[in-house]
Amino acid sequence: MYRLNQMIRCFALFFLATLIAATNLAYGVVHDTSAVAARVGIGFVAGATFNTFQSSSPISVEPGDCNCPDYELQTGEGRVLGIDLGIPLSSSEAWPWSLDVRTQYVTSQAALYREGDSLPSLDENGEVVYSYSEWRGSVSFSTVEVAPAILLGIGKTPLSVSLGASIGYIMESELLRTLHMIEPPNAVFDPSFCPECEYFDEGRSLVLSRGTIDGIVKWTATAFAGVEYRLVNEDAEVVSSLRYRYGLTDVSTTYGLRVNAIEFSIAMRVFL
Repeated sequence: MYRLNQMIRCFALFFLATLIAATNLAYGVVHDTSAVAARVGIGFVAGATFNTFQSSSPISVEPGDCNCPDYELQTGEGRVLGIDLGIPLSSSEAWPWSLDVRTQYVTSQAALYREGDSLPSLDENGEVVYSYSEWRGSVSFSTVEVAPAILLGIGKTPLSVSLGASIGYIMESELLRTLHMIEPPNAVFDPSFCPECEYFDEGRSLVLSRGTIDGIVKWTATAFAGVEYRLVNEDAEVVSSLRYRYGLTDVSTTYGLRVNAIEFSIAMRVFL
């Protein structure tokens, strides 16, 4: 969580710096970009992803072989941070071609959730009270990937369409399962319920398991398509991208886990 917060802060600072740079860049924007944009550019890229996880095999709320309910996969967010290289493939002012190659660190995460049962019990006064709990969790992984794309400019506008693919190496992964007491508001779990578990939230929540995703693979591939907007001056350019990423391979062979995402990113490149 600490590392994720640090990444969010870094992304926010980078985004703010990019906006300031883009504002300054706008004052010197070049309207005839054919000669300027036909140069190699290199810089940084940062962005966010909105992920949808799909699983062909369910993930149970507790580890091991148990007669337990299964999680419902939810959506989640991720981060993108890397280096962007732009290589022109034509010098035409109208409908120009270019190659965009990104080497980037990508994080992906999705929340897991399952409603619990309302169970009766007796309090210290012998009265019947009902306890209600929820199973929560998360599945996350991070990759270092190379993502080349072909960009085709739309006429003489700053817009272009992109089509590409990526191949990534999964650096780390985590599957987290937790159980949370919801009702009564002052109830806590009995530590003897799960002696080996990690308790938090003043005893109202516990970690059932935390570890690497079962059946995690080392390599993953995606295909993507999107729209780019370029703001160019004589020395640099800012490229805003909106892309849809489609998972071509499973992240986990155990669960048949596959990830699709909508990605928004901003790249700031200087011409060489």
